[in-house]
Amino acid sequence: MQCSERRKRTADHSSTGIHRLAKAADIGNRILSVLTIMVMTVGCLYCFYCLFDDWRQSQAGLSSSMAQFKHDAEDPLSFDELLKINPDVIAWLTIDKTRIDQPVVQGKDDLEYINKGADGKPSLSGAIFLSSLNKPDFSDPYNILYGHHMDNGGMFGDVMEFLDKKYFGGHKTGSLLTKEFTEYKLEVFAIMETDAMDPDVYSMALVSGGDTSALIDMLRSKARYFREPGEKSPKVFALSTCNSSQTDGRTILYAWVIKVVEHEK
Repeated sequence: MQCSERRKRTADHSSTGIHRLAKAADIGNRILSVLTIMVMTVGCLYCFYCLFDDWRQSQAGLSSSMAQFKHDAEDPLSFDELLKINPDVIAWLTIDKTRIDQPVVQGKDDLEYINKGADGKPSLSGAIFLSSLNKPDFSDPYNILYGHHMDNGGMFGDVMEFLDKKYFGGHKTGSLLTKEFTEYKLEVFAIMETDAMDPDVYSMALVSGGDTSALIDMLRSKARYFREPGEKSPKVFALSTCNSSQTDGRTILYAWVIKVVEHEK
């Protein structure tokens, strides 16, 4: 009888232990479930924030977070703060009377800033960036800048406006101020539609030894609108964005350098 009672107590003890383990496992599973839900919620909230921020930027053209850093030769301190945030920033581009008023970056390749803003943070609207084919000091005779076509003029959205002849005729000037305080005064002279694989646009095939005259000849024959630049072989900037009207379509706005101003730091 004593053996029977001993076995019963042992069984009861084992049952209690198993019950405790099961209860602990249940609590652990609940905690894990709560943590998983919290992580997923935070992830969803972050994605929502990124989407909202991109929508806000597409509506405003230049986000308030970037506007505070605008590069100005008279007040360089704000731009210096942006350089501290992201050393890939190399200039500030403005096309007068448009919403093209943005910092310019250059990444290690032409994909880095597709979905990353000028502040280095993830952004579906990306950033305006200089082609990896070009030198970061803009010393090349032909410089290619890329930017997304955002609704309502964000990034390079306003490039599409130049397909209207009246708009093209009324928006002619701009500037690019480098981080070294070299200012290129720009004059728009051509707007062209093509595809993303066009070697005449997206390579240096028509630029030889600093001579851009072959590039100018190509634009004279292929551009939708064209006005003669004031030089035979000027320094040229190309602003390229997507055009959804054709497969892999691209629209490129061209400007030539009419004057170079060296500002003191």
